[in-house]
Amino acid sequence: MLMIFDQECSFANHWKKEENKSELLELGAVVVDENYEIQSNFNSYVKPISNPELSEECRELLGDIQSKVDSAPEFPLVMERFDKWVQSNNINKIASWGISDRTFILKQVSKYKLKSITFELEYIDLKKTLRKSRPIRIKPVGLKKAAEIVGAEIVEPQHSALNDAFTALNVLRLMPQL
Repeated sequence: MLMIFDQECSFANHWKKEENKSELLELGAVVVDENYEIQSNFNSYVKPISNPELSEECRELLGDIQSKVDSAPEFPLVMERFDKWVQSNNINKIASWGISDRTFILKQVSKYKLKSITFELEYIDLKKTLRKSRPIRIKPVGLKKAAEIVGAEIVEPQHSALNDAFTALNVLRLMPQL
């Protein structure tokens, strides 16, 4: 089974990259079989601890999710639930639109001193896979542009972790088989 995941995180334009203040706000994933038929999905908001009030820029991109993250569980509990869900679905490969999603979650796992077997599974970078699948090499593109290139449905609203995981699946279905 293959799991395609996406995450949304907090940000503010005035934060310096090296300060690493971003926190996971939402984790969404979909599990598919070898025919890319959906078997299960997971979605959870995550309560930010260091910067509980979302920045204006973050709210503009992600929408009005402040009340959802305020009442959400904290990262360690979300990861515990997520890992149990992954194990219950016999997932052997994971994928996302660009390696930064995986890298970000691994940094969060390290920050909280957790262990997560999920992100040790074989990983597929769908952004790179699309580039390699094209007859003429294209530059890296975002998920929306990729959907437009292959003619895949974009699940709205965008910048919702689960919706973006579904959109990535729609793009994958129109790429040559992995």
